[in-house]
Amino acid sequence: MEFRVLGPLEALDEGRSIALGGAKQRSLLALLLFARGRPVASERLIDAIWGERAPETAQKSVQVYVSGLRKALGEGRILTRERGYAFVLEPGELDLDRFDLLVRQAAAEPAEHAAETLRSALALFRGQPLDDLALERWAEPEIARIEELRLLALEKRLDADLEVGRHRDVAPELETLVADHPYREHLLEQLMLALYRSGRQADALESYRRGAARLRDVLGLEPGRALQELEQRILRHDTSLDPLPAGRATTSTSARRRHGWRFVAVGGAIVLVAAVAAAAVALTRTTQASLTDLAPGFATLDARTGRLLSSIPTSEISQPVEAVVGSGSFWVWGLSPFSLTRINPENGKILIRIASPFGSDAGWYLPDGNSVWFVGNHDLVRVDAHTGLETNRYRLVTPTHTFGLVGIARGDGSLWLASNEENQLLRVDPAPGRILHTISIPSPWAVAYGDSAVWVTSNVVGLVRVDPATNTISATTAIPQPVNNVAVGGGFAWATNETKGTVYKVNQKGTIGATYQTGDGARGVSFADGKLWVVNQDVGSVTAIDPATGAERGFRFGHPLNAVAALGTRLAVVINPGRTYEDRITALKGKVARLIVPIYQFDPPDPPLAYNPFVFQAEQATCASLLRYPDAAPPEGFRLEPELATAMPTVSPDGRTYTFRIRNGYRFAPPSNAPVTAATIRYGIERALSPRLNDDLPGAQYLFDLNGVAKFRAGETTHIAGIHTNGNQIALTLIAPSPDFLERLSLPFFCPVPLDTPIVHAGLPDLAPPSAGPYTMDQRFNGEYMILTRNPNYQGPRPHAGGSSRCPCPPGSGGPR
Repeated sequence: MEFRVLGPLEALDEGRSIALGGAKQRSLLALLLFARGRPVASERLIDAIWGERAPETAQKSVQVYVSGLRKALGEGRILTRERGYAFVLEPGELDLDRFDLLVRQAAAEPAEHAAETLRSALALFRGQPLDDLALERWAEPEIARIEELRLLALEKRLDADLEVGRHRDVAPELETLVADHPYREHLLEQLMLALYRSGRQADALESYRRGAARLRDVLGLEPGRALQELEQRILRHDTSLDPLPAGRATTSTSARRRHGWRFVAVGGAIVLVAAVAAAAVALTRTTQASLTDLAPGFATLDARTGRLLSSIPTSEISQPVEAVVGSGSFWVWGLSPFSLTRINPENGKILIRIASPFGSDAGWYLPDGNSVWFVGNHDLVRVDAHTGLETNRYRLVTPTHTFGLVGIARGDGSLWLASNEENQLLRVDPAPGRILHTISIPSPWAVAYGDSAVWVTSNVVGLVRVDPATNTISATTAIPQPVNNVAVGGGFAWATNETKGTVYKVNQKGTIGATYQTGDGARGVSFADGKLWVVNQDVGSVTAIDPATGAERGFRFGHPLNAVAALGTRLAVVINPGRTYEDRITALKGKVARLIVPIYQFDPPDPPLAYNPFVFQAEQATCASLLRYPDAAPPEGFRLEPELATAMPTVSPDGRTYTFRIRNGYRFAPPSNAPVTAATIRYGIERALSPRLNDDLPGAQYLFDLNGVAKFRAGETTHIAGIHTNGNQIALTLIAPSPDFLERLSLPFFCPVPLDTPIVHAGLPDLAPPSAGPYTMDQRFNGEYMILTRNPNYQGPRPHAGGSSRCPCPPGSGGPR
């Protein structure tokens, strides 16, 4: 049967409409439908239908209505439960549930598919929800709630249409919607963007002015920050507003999935950063299959022969990063949007997409029969594996952390969760979501269960074995850090060290029985069919290890690999685009320096957000500042000298205002090539302190005493009052004299950037803005490596590689060599 509330209330039996009686009886049916199988007390039904005017016969009337509905719908539909009634509703019978499922499905799809899915969802509406019951007192809030869901879905569909370039098609529709809903600011944003992309800049700005005037005149409110920012971006022709080229997908602000610590190497055409160990390990002792022609995405192979069985491109699963096995399927986590996709291992078909229950990245995910468990910063969430609908949510961690809950496994009747910052392994009863025990483990990460034991990686002690019978640690294995992942199989636990390219076989007593050099980037592991499979990300290979003999075999792909999952004789891999990291480094021309530093020290790459000694060293090569420290031994090396400034600043008599004159001839690196001016220096400082960039900005604690910063950070002003520019001069005024202001101002958070550099929450995710120093960031991938190349526009004084203190580089020389 089918029940419809997205229009007049209807019940259909194989397409035949069923008579439902009068308004009160129909109201009772609708109230039971919205309860979705939960019992509804008779008193609640009476209150909803009649309110304070309920007659003395109301209880009897409810019984009569239930009897009438049972005759119309069948005796098994409405059950008597204690002091009320419950409606038996099968999955998919209610159109509102189908609508909700389609919206959730769209959230896990690329924009092109999402737009069509959302159109299907919106097509379920046959007019105003519950149109025939709109005058009933209980119906108004339900109708409003459903209408809000419809508008949200419509906005998402329009977002998807705009993302794939349908701006001209949706502009007329948006004009009508904005007129009908004048106070929905996101619709106005969409209209402005559609008009601007259609070449109608003046119309876009006029739409903003009309909308802003309505908000002020009727509600007494100023437009939201997003609207104001969009207006400014349109005024300056911000290139980030341009439509994407056909076929190009947007990228997530979270570039790639991360697990634990890793190391990277630094070098480039002059400086490069790459996740490599001391030497690459070729698979010379393995049986190889040529898989170098595979496109980026998700692929399944015959684990015995390496024969390709199926391939899913990134247009179907955007930014796939991890793969797991469970419930007889492969599951792939993607980042754009955040979602888990279930794959049939036999034919490679997509079975369902499940949107992240957090709306963002998940700590991990565990397919478990008819459910999928997700862990996030605070919560453990259970989702129906067939419908993608959330069924339970449990708050297990109260404080807000960077990682929170990061690993999950099931065994011995419990769920086992790693709470990273709380330094605990949680044993949880899956039925009520109740914590049964907590076990102290410093900085736990990945979790695996097998052979009646729980194994947990620790960023401090290595690998930990927990005995579920006693809830105590029974063994600790001092595996060299960083320990990336763990799997259990063949009577052993298997842990990986990505930077060493090593897999460790650990027995039940916690003793390392053997080590295997499988290749740089050894990270994800999966055990099936008597073999341990490990993915070697940097060299682009997977390796199988026989626990009994130690024999190895594998397959090389010629591309970086992000994950491996094994299920019986089926093998799944996540393939990244481009050449392997080793191949990219080898292909660099000229002199290349490689330095090894801890991973993610350059993540995020945006200077105002990057905060550690390693990134400061890289920014020393890329950033040009008003003043800089010379490359010299103390005490000279501790004395600031001019770089962008022509000389040290003049200071006002009260010691509060510092005035700099800017040197001519500095330009930002390509593709910007814009001149470095007083305005770009001001913009670099204000961008580094902008609340739109992030709530927690490192630079905010260093320029707190710049006059006007507090109001600027609170969003009360568009510029910092204490910064003034006049031609090639810039003056900075403090609220009080400070002996260390110049040292604080010279920190790399405040590097100048081109004026068209966007201010987006959490910063630029992929590359830093074009820099004004000797070098600029040229390539980067998820902190795995970063390449810095020479800035051909740099004409300033910087030391030679040989160590001279000054470089009087003539114009056009391209800077230091």
